[in-house]
Formats: sequence, C-alpha cells, structure tokens
Amino acid sequence: MTEDTNNKKQNIILFGIFFLALIIIGWSFRWTFTYKFDPVYWENFYYTSQWNIPNSKRVIGDEGVYRYIGYRLVNGENPFNVDYWVPPLGKYWYGVAVKYLGNPYWASWGWYAILLILVWVITKNWWVLLLVATNPLIVAQVGLTMLDLPQGVLLLAQAGCLLSGQFVLAGIMLGLMMGVKIGVLGPMVAVVGAYYLWKKTKSKKEILMFLVAIPAGYMLAYTCYFLAHPNPIPWLRLHQKVIEFWKNSGATAHPLNILGYVLVNKFNQVWGEGRVWMTVKEWSILFLVSLIIIIKSFFLKVNLKNKYYLLLASGWIGMCALIDFWPRYLVAIVPILAIITVDFLKNKRGWLILILIINLFNLRTVLWPTPEQELREIQTNLKTGNYREIYEMGSKDFKVKNRVEEIVKFKETKIDLGKENNKWVIVKMGR
Repeated sequence: MTEDTNNKKQNIILFGIFFLALIIIGWSFRWTFTYKFDPVYWENFYYTSQWNIPNSKRVIGDEGVYRYIGYRLVNGENPFNVDYWVPPLGKYWYGVAVKYLGNPYWASWGWYAILLILVWVITKNWWVLLLVATNPLIVAQVGLTMLDLPQGVLLLAQAGCLLSGQFVLAGIMLGLMMGVKIGVLGPMVAVVGAYYLWKKTKSKKEILMFLVAIPAGYMLAYTCYFLAHPNPIPWLRLHQKVIEFWKNSGATAHPLNILGYVLVNKFNQVWGEGRVWMTVKEWSILFLVSLIIIIKSFFLKVNLKNKYYLLLASGWIGMCALIDFWPRYLVAIVPILAIITVDFLKNKRGWLILILIINLFNLRTVLWPTPEQELREIQTNLKTGNYREIYEMGSKDFKVKNRVEEIVKFKETKIDLGKENNKWVIVKMGR
C-alpha cells in the first residue's frame, strides 16, 4: 500500500472524527441556540453591580459585561463612556448578534467557525484542525461571550497574512486584534512580525508598511466611535482614561501562574475576597507537550516559518508571565501551539494519536459538566440576597411556578438541579 493511500485513509478517518466531534459539541451546547437576551435584566444587573456600586453584592462576570456593553455599543453608545478600559471590537460583535438575532452566543459560534476555517486555510492539515476544534479551552468559548476567541481569530489571521506575504493586511489584522482586548501583547506580536519580515525580505519599506498598518487597524476597531465622532484628536486624548485605569487597577504579575497551569493545571487567582489556588476543567495536554517542543526546538535548526511560530508562541507565554494570568489568555495561541506540535511530531503518528485521545478525554468535562459550579453560585447568591440571579438559573418550569420575590423563602432549603438542553438549571427549591 502506497504512502499516498495511507495518508488518504488517515485523512478520511480524521475527517470523520472531526465531523462527529462538531455534532457532539453542537448537541452539548444546544442551550446556546435558544438563549434570549433580556436587555432590561442586564441593564439592571450591570448598573447595580460592582462596576458601578463599590462593594456591591451583585457581582457580574466579564462575559455578562461584554454582552451587555456590546448591546449598548450597537445602539450608539460611546465606547469611552462604558467599560472604556476594554477596547470595543469584540464586544461590538456580541452586540450585533443580540440586536439582530436576540442571542449573543451566535457570535461565539461565528468566531469558532471562522477560527476553524482559518486553521484549515493556513495549514490544510487535519491533525492541526482536529486538535484545535476539540481543544477544551477553545470549545468552552462557544458557551461564553468572552473576548479571547475573537482575539485568537485575529492573531491567527495576521499570522496567515504575514506568512503569505500580505504584510499590510497582517498589520491591519494585528491592529484589529489589539482593538479586541487590551493591547499589551500586541507590541510583542509586532516585534516578532517585523523580525520575520526582516529575515524574509530585508526590506525596511515592507517592515515600515506592516508597522504603520497596525495603528490603522486599531483605529478601524473603533469604527463605532468614529461614526459619531470623526475627529481622531479627542479619540487619542480619551485613551488617557484607559491608561489611568490600568495604572490604578492594582493588577500584579504572578510569573509562576502560567507555568503552574501549563504543567499541572494549578494557578493562583482572585476568588471572593482573596487569592486562592485553582484548577479548571479546560486544561489540555497540548499545553504541556507544546511547551516541551518549544524549548527543545530552540536548540534545533528550524526554517524561518517555524521559527516565527516558535517566537510567537514563546513570546505570548512569556508575556503571560508578566501579567495577572488566567487560563483563557492561552486561547489565542492554541492554533499556533497545535501547528508547532503537529509539525514536530509529523513523523511520529503514535504520539499524535495519543495527544488526540487525551485531548478528547479531557473534553468530556466541558461537554458534560458537573453541577458543582452552579451550586456554588446559587449558595453565594442566597447568602448575598441576589434572588434575581437565582431566578435566572431556573428551568422554564421553575420560572413559571415561581416569582423572583418568592425565592427569598427558599433560603437554607434543599436545591434540586437538573439538565435543560444539557445545561444545569434549578428544577426545584424547598423541602
């Protein structure tokens, strides 16, 4: 049997696994398809939360902020009036999904689909595509409205443009990426890109055009601002607010967090009133394997394209050691890590099979979660009197049978949880 025949059979099998995985992922997150955004609830939640009332007992998470602020931006809000410390682009697209579809999760699915399309266009490799599509950290994002997935899409897009010689478009993509989340990682990506261009072309003109395109892309990310305020001078001045916020945020670097998470799924972060050691269900063996490969590869002779990927991944990991790290910060480089790993192990198919099996095994905790997190949230909300949040966690039948005002009577009573469209919800409260 020829090698081409073997590869064809392998690709058919990998495609089958990929197709089946997408069906299972879609089925497991089917609750996202029926979600309905309630602007009245989210407005009340946001303006009575910790972001507007110091020490408020109503604590809204980042994804709740992003979907609500996105809704505000699409309806004409100035991005420097609300949640100005985070750039608007990612939030804006969640707002688009809310305005036209009534559901921000369609944007999450859209970003996931675009990421997979980009991975295939850039690599044409089923192993890479499968490792990205089934990575627990990536898959978890379709059930969230966070900014890490759009950041990852734009990071990969700029890498693909750069490697294909479209250096101006690469700069614009990098600028757009910096318009999704705080641009602290952008300069590192720009330096790595400029290094690649210098080694590839030795052209100062191309490097300059790449670098100049970055602020152009960043300004493009603020289109929702410029539509109402076309003068760029006030826009530049308003960034002083952003700088002051982060200067006074109190965020500190914890260099061992990134290594702890990659090696043993342990990191130290703020939870409640202090910092605690945590683990998350989205850990992947890909992080550990790719880190070993990156370290080893720096002692080997590699071509310029692979060196670019290595510098981009190691630079990102290094920068994560200089900020207050959360595991989701690695979402953006999962495709890069998969590309590095598959290229290094391309002649060791057994290792790739083992990594894929472990990847799929770890994915089970994302696809079929246990209710511990929901129970903790319910108990915390009961303790703090946040009965509306408890009501929102109820099943359709629970909401029909109970009013928000009635939940107070259930304090210190039994809580029965069940699954509705594979999402844990309150079925019954009371003895």
